[in-house]
Amino acid sequence: MRKLKTKTSFQSAIAEEDRRLLACRKLLHVRGFKEEGTTSTPFDMVVMNDLDRFHLVADVIDRVPALGPRAANAKQAIRDKLIEHKQYIAKHDQDLPEIRNGKWSAGSRKGSASCHG
Repeated sequence: MRKLKTKTSFQSAIAEEDRRLLACRKLLHVRGFKEEGTTSTPFDMVVMNDLDRFHLVADVIDRVPALGPRAANAKQAIRDKLIEHKQYIAKHDQDLPEIRNGKWSAGSRKGSASCHG
């Protein structure tokens, strides 16, 4: 490994090496933090980094060929919800009520969880 001058470049090199090592794994998709330099709501920060529930479900739909056309309505609902999210925080400076007031609770199966909002 080459010698690096700063902590930031060291962290970047490690992150890049991790991505390289994991790239051969077809079932794993690596995400990183996108610095936007903005102040926003907690959930919007997750949305900006494509780590929210909507982006993750859309990724599954895109990566599982069998879902294809059957999931078209779900993909449109996800896009609509993300637009609604952006419009809501622009107007109210806070996350949507179903995000803000959502509660995690045990699901019907042992070890599972679901979000009720």
